[in-house]
Amino acid sequence: MNDFQNIKNLEFSLIGKECRLKGDFSFNGHTRVAGHIAGEISLENDDILSIEPNGSIVGTIKCKDLEIYGRFEGEITSKGKVTIYPSAEVSGILRSKNLEVYPGALLNLDGFTSNQEVSD
Repeated sequence: MNDFQNIKNLEFSLIGKECRLKGDFSFNGHTRVAGHIAGEISLENDDILSIEPNGSIVGTIKCKDLEIYGRFEGEITSKGKVTIYPSAEVSGILRSKNLEVYPGALLNLDGFTSNQEVSD
């Protein structure tokens, strides 16, 4: 019973690999997307948004830190750091204070802004 109460108080979100969501979403806590989301995503705090290797997002992301292992298509605005891992495929517009891209990642950016304060 104590384990249930402990997890109940944690702030995180997990979108499982079989989930397909469409719409505007606001998450709190570390958020992991292993499924597919189409729409606008924003994180209400400074926690990390992770697109897992099987995950994909098509739309708009507003967050602090973003880790991409899967696929993204659209527009990203990050107030912190965007990390793009070798398994990632990213296309669209990217605004970020810091960017780290690992060899093997596929990028197709229409626009890129970095090394400056990114506002909401």
